[in-house]
Parts: sequence; C-alpha cells; structure tokens
Amino acid sequence: MVQPTSFSVNAVPVHVRLIDKAAAATFQDTDAREPVRNVSQAPLPGSAAAVIAGQVVFDKYNDPMSQKHGRINTTRGHFTMRQIDIDAYITAAVISRTPQTDDIITLLGKFSGLWYIDDTVPIGHYADQGGHTLMQFWFEKREPQIG
Repeated sequence: MVQPTSFSVNAVPVHVRLIDKAAAATFQDTDAREPVRNVSQAPLPGSAAAVIAGQVVFDKYNDPMSQKHGRINTTRGHFTMRQIDIDAYITAAVISRTPQTDDIITLLGKFSGLWYIDDTVPIGHYADQGGHTLMQFWFEKREPQIG
C-alpha cells in the first residue's frame, strides 16, 4: 500500500488511533441511576494506529497549571491537514474515516505521549473550492501526573 504524500508545509508524522464509538457507548448505571460513558478504547475494526502527516502547533507544552489536588502540567495544541490529503488517506485505506473527537494521538513528530482529539474545526473556506479546504484537530494531553 502506497501512502499518500502530504504537501503541507513542515508536515510531520502523526500517529492516530481511531476509536470505535459504538463499542464505547453509554450504559445505564443501576446504582447511580444515570447514564455512564463506557471508557473502552476499542479501536475500529481493521484500524491500527495510522500514520498521517499534519502540521503540528503546540500552544502549551508542559505548562504548569494549579488544580485543587496540586500542580499539573498541561499540553495542548492542534494539527492541521488539507481536506484533499484526508480524502487521499481514506481512499488509500490508511484511515477509515476523518479523525474525530476522542480519537487518540500517540506520536506527534518526535514527541510520544497520549493526546486526545477534543475538537475538529473545518477552516479555509473558499467559494471556488466549494467549502473548507483545511481541517484543524485540537488535542489535549490526558495522562495521569505523578510527582
């Protein structure tokens, strides 16, 4: 399988694991009498961690933030991809769908970690292109902090 080439400026490899939201559906907690989201992180069938190329920007990297339980370091940022590159990845069966909220990123360039996509924003709207030309995927680190 030949992976599509991204023509984004300064694109780096981004490892994304697409999550099957049907397997992580909510269920009714009989004790609390409320819906609870299943924390299962089942990957989509036939979908391992895919390597795609995107332009990464870290807005905050290990930025200390005070919480009630103490100080934690937060990492937040986004990566941008052209819509035609996303479509090419889907056509080449590199990914089965566009990354969505709660999908997991395990590598951003040379930085490994555990980031969750928490927002997707279509940007770069041009009338002659028939809509958006770029997608921004906002991510945040959600790892337990020790120490």
